[in-house]
Amino acid sequence: MSEIPHLQAFDGADQRCLDLVTSAGHDYLAGKFLLAAPGDKVSTPLAALLDAAHFEAVTADYGLRHPGVDRRAIVSLWSLFYLSTVGIGVIVAATVYGVRLPLALQDLCVLHEKGGPPAAILLPHGGARHDGPVGVEALQALVRDHCDPLIEAIARGQKVSKRMLWNNLVVYLDWVIREIGAHIGDDAVADVLTALHAPQFADGMKNPLHGLLRRDGTSCEPVRKVCCLRYCVPGVGGCGGMCPLPEGRAAAQAIAAE
Repeated sequence: MSEIPHLQAFDGADQRCLDLVTSAGHDYLAGKFLLAAPGDKVSTPLAALLDAAHFEAVTADYGLRHPGVDRRAIVSLWSLFYLSTVGIGVIVAATVYGVRLPLALQDLCVLHEKGGPPAAILLPHGGARHDGPVGVEALQALVRDHCDPLIEAIARGQKVSKRMLWNNLVVYLDWVIREIGAHIGDDAVADVLTALHAPQFADGMKNPLHGLLRRDGTSCEPVRKVCCLRYCVPGVGGCGGMCPLPEGRAAAQAIAAE
């Protein structure tokens, strides 16, 4: 992340304001949360994806882009697109700008091209701004209210590992929290980072993200507990040194050498 811009005034009905609070002014993060659906995207209610048949149909279309690939890898790759989008946006908005985004599954839609991965999330409004710190509360709401029912449904319906899906989320949350800390000060995100890796949240709820990311003893680089299987998708490769499997690390090296 480069320099983080200041938010002069918050307006939950303004798309420009939503772009700022979910991207911190970084173009590669912008346009991931929208207040109106563009005409060139398919809008799928997130609540509908709790149904195994509906989720399977959406990801089957996406799988056509990668014929012959293990379906578990397709589901994981789809989830990487979605969980990175929602996780990064929610944490940036809350920790940098004090904005809590709406997260109820029944109110949100995922936007994507026909046969494409998640491209953006359609919100009913741009959330609410708070005076005090809301990072920990936003993290808990993201995990408990938004991701938990979705991950439970995907894992059960698609026969994939819940821990793999949670691992897909925690790697992006850990990254963005540390990036934010590097710009606004580690003390400003210390409580959120602690909560991210704690065995339990403050309300006693078991934290499903706990123990899924460790630091390499030599390089201090993050290492996943469970492989995301992206190395099984031709042209995508593994996640480098973060992958716990030698096959994934080798795939990333092969892609980098091309």
